[in-house]
Amino acid sequence: MFVPLCGGESRLQDRATLSNNLEADAVCLLVGELLEEGVPGSRITVITSYSGQKERISKKSLLKENGVLVQTVDSSQVNYVRL
Repeated sequence: MFVPLCGGESRLQDRATLSNNLEADAVCLLVGELLEEGVPGSRITVITSYSGQKERISKKSLLKENGVLVQTVDSSQVNYVRL
């Protein structure tokens, strides 16, 4: 699922990687809806382009408490077979 959002990008302190609070909050809302519909957190993976965004999303308590996997595009390619 892709959800276009505009604005909110920033660099993490002392790092070159990008993150976006607006996107992280939107991810939490979408994951929350999936969890409410009965999808187990262990079956949900969030894939993001930047390691800074991965860090920001991973810190969200809703995702941590429900075992939602958060990965960067690069790391997710190692774990999945493309068909």
